[in-house]
Amino acid sequence: MFDKIRVGDRVEITLRSDMGTGKRYASMVEEIRADKTVLLQAPKLMGQSFQLSKRGRYSLLFQTEGGASRYRFDASIVGYMDVSGYCMMIVKILNDGMKVQRREFYRIDCKLPVKFTTVDENNEHLDDQSDMQSGIVRNISGGGMAFTTKHDMEEDVRLCLSMVLNGEHLVAFGRVVEKKLCLYGDHRYQYNLQFHAMPDADQEIVIGFIFDEQRKVLRKNR
Repeated sequence: MFDKIRVGDRVEITLRSDMGTGKRYASMVEEIRADKTVLLQAPKLMGQSFQLSKRGRYSLLFQTEGGASRYRFDASIVGYMDVSGYCMMIVKILNDGMKVQRREFYRIDCKLPVKFTTVDENNEHLDDQSDMQSGIVRNISGGGMAFTTKHDMEEDVRLCLSMVLNGEHLVAFGRVVEKKLCLYGDHRYQYNLQFHAMPDADQEIVIGFIFDEQRKVLRKNR
């Protein structure tokens, strides 16, 4: 995956311990070295470059080919250097990385509470928001999710969903693409839902949650 990175690629930097909290920093690739170190522009705040801590492990999301492909790597910050008056950050890639698809994301099983209500094609609420229905998310990906509930709905209905992932409140919109009968306690219905027009920032919250859950499973199976 490392050979997919190109000079000029945009990079989103997140401290691993902050995944899902919204603390993301924008950067760009300036140089790629054979020893799997990469020279990045230092992130900026109010137009001024600043240095991230060299402690900790970071997640780097590279957007290549104009954003058409995405690759995520773990990395550490080796140091900083001045290049023609610009602050540059030297990072060391720590793993082989993985490709992140925009729609065909890895789907992971989970058990998370979710609130939902119906909306119209413009995402305007049709029901009283104070009377949202409850359900349980059974699996989730960056492109959609499956959840169960005792509330009966038809396929193709549009929903506004509210849930918490890694401590961050997420509001998402989607369309029910499949309805199934099931038996999870008093939950008789399972709905497969496809997210609709989800902003990249919210999609990254979902992806960060999935990666964290994957790591938990891998640690448990060691």
